[in-house]
Amino acid sequence: QKILLGLGESVLVTNTMCTGFFLNAYLLETACLTAGDVATIQIVQGCFDLLNDPLIGMLSDNTKTRFGRRRPWMAFGTVLLPFAFFFLFSPSPFGSSESGKLFFYMASFCGCSIGVTCFNISVASLVPELTDDYDERTSLSSYRLAIGNAVGFCGLMAMSNIVTHYEGDAPQTGFKLGGLVVGIMIAVF
Repeated sequence: QKILLGLGESVLVTNTMCTGFFLNAYLLETACLTAGDVATIQIVQGCFDLLNDPLIGMLSDNTKTRFGRRRPWMAFGTVLLPFAFFFLFSPSPFGSSESGKLFFYMASFCGCSIGVTCFNISVASLVPELTDDYDERTSLSSYRLAIGNAVGFCGLMAMSNIVTHYEGDAPQTGFKLGGLVVGIMIAVF
């Protein structure tokens, strides 16, 4: 149970570490967005996340299915996040259109936000639902965070190695392949 919670936490950590380390560089240097467009994407996604976190938390708390309250949200996040993450580091289908690229990467980043929220709200909410014992909740949370951070760091290293390997000749290939590998990693965990 503790290991599985940690693997669930790794979804958030992997996404956060990889986007934190690589997204701005990718959008500015490889996707060739302007600094203003990148700032707009970051601000819109942050404001979107501000609204989507409590909304999904409330919906998750009030979900009643034969699979439980959390599982449907985790399943949705498990499907959405890997695709959104892959698209976030892929070439825009709108070519060199500035507004097309802005929309594509903003939608992809907001998709990552929804996917992470659906999954992580559910994982974090499980801890108090699994036990009433204070010490056991502390232990569950410690395992969740330790394993999540360790696996997230492995995801970051995987993406870093892939991006670095293609850095000089084909940076777009490196980011796209890194997005694919980490997206698969997120789906598996």
